[in-house]
Amino acid sequence: MTPGKDDVEWFPLVPTEMKATSGDTMRVLEDRSIIVTGKAEKGVYELSFDTALANITGLRLEALADESLKGKGPGLADNGNFVVTEFEVVQAERAKPAEQKPVAFARAIADFSQTNFAPEQSINGNKGDQQGWAISASTGHPHWVVYQAKQPIAGGESNRITIRIHQFHNAERHRLGRFRISATVAKNETLPLGIAEPLQAILRTPADQRTDAVKESLAAYVQSVDAAIAADTAALATARTSVPKDPSIVAIEQKVAKFKVVTPTDQTLERLRTDVAQSTKQLSEERLTAAEDLTWALINSPAFLFNR
Repeated sequence: MTPGKDDVEWFPLVPTEMKATSGDTMRVLEDRSIIVTGKAEKGVYELSFDTALANITGLRLEALADESLKGKGPGLADNGNFVVTEFEVVQAERAKPAEQKPVAFARAIADFSQTNFAPEQSINGNKGDQQGWAISASTGHPHWVVYQAKQPIAGGESNRITIRIHQFHNAERHRLGRFRISATVAKNETLPLGIAEPLQAILRTPADQRTDAVKESLAAYVQSVDAAIAADTAALATARTSVPKDPSIVAIEQKVAKFKVVTPTDQTLERLRTDVAQSTKQLSEERLTAAEDLTWALINSPAFLFNR
């Protein structure tokens, strides 16, 4: 889905408590995002928030790229992917923390989704299934999903909101590596997707002041999420692939290569050629031939042998 105009104000939330059932370590960074380290086994990230915001209409989950993650993430998998199998939210009065009430969502929209891993599958109530939101084919870039509540989430000073991010896909280490939770109280009938903070920061910077690295990052993101560009890129790669040679030409080349192989000369023939060459040389040099004949005669003459 293509990001639309960001006309909704989002408030990044800082968790009061957080833990991972897998035993992984979660740490809050300066930008209120959370980075995860550990074994990245199946489990649940549980985060509790005490916020002054009341009547929250939507929550946004940003999956953020990070240089410390393989392939820049945003997931902990070697390929940078993750799968959120369920996004569960409950609320409770602080005085009665055990009396949690589930939050129902009307819709979920994301800037990009892997084929067969749409964001709607992360709010279908199946906490441990293999479906959910994932971003294969566009890893290494920031992505986000907006969850719109059916009814406003109370929030406020007297309530606590707890978010449980279930991640039970069988693929190895397919868990979020860096992410951020934000809330909005916008009263839009349909919350827009908007734009995630990392991309907003780029777009707020005048085009002539953006560095080459920033421009390349933005272009790479757009190329990875735009279906038309992805299709054109794939078609271009196919067009650049070498066309296989015609079988008849291959057969001819094989014959030519065979005929280029030098046939070893027969030793007898080689010796005859040497003799012929020597005889030809002798015939062309009569004095040499006569001298050789005289020398041979003297060597074999009894008188010559006697005198020696």
